[in-house]
Amino acid sequence: MPVAFHIKYLSRENAPNAYPVIRAAYPSVSLDDWLAYYAWISQPAEARHFSAGVVSIENARGYIQGLFSYVTGYGLGRGSVLSVENFVALDTGDRAAAIRRLIGAMEDVAHKHGCVTIHTQIPEFWTTVTAEKYGVHAHLADAGHDREMVRFSKFLRPG
Repeated sequence: MPVAFHIKYLSRENAPNAYPVIRAAYPSVSLDDWLAYYAWISQPAEARHFSAGVVSIENARGYIQGLFSYVTGYGLGRGSVLSVENFVALDTGDRAAAIRRLIGAMEDVAHKHGCVTIHTQIPEFWTTVTAEKYGVHAHLADAGHDREMVRFSKFLRPG
């Protein structure tokens, strides 16, 4: 029997419950870091000139199985862009179904905000093309997403 999933915008009250999902993908992120990020991205729209938020997927019992965060903007040669980060889906039963539902939710959010392009960032170790049919990379490709850029990052310590 397929697992029932529900897509929801993550609420402030439920943000701490999403931490285990974040921790599974980003072990070095602390609860305080996650909650500070959530506070920033969930600011009221009047406080910024773009839309942003976190979308989660819960199982029928209300447990968060995955999520993604997003920010809208404008891309050179791309028009209105939905930039997706922190795309995470736990393997707790039917991960492939959860990934497909999250990808569908990304498209719904893009349409809601008038975006014509979606940029999705996933950790490098998820981009390896393997025979594993449940990989995020494979599902994004199946949904029509193309790998077109490489992002380099450098952490600058304050001080």
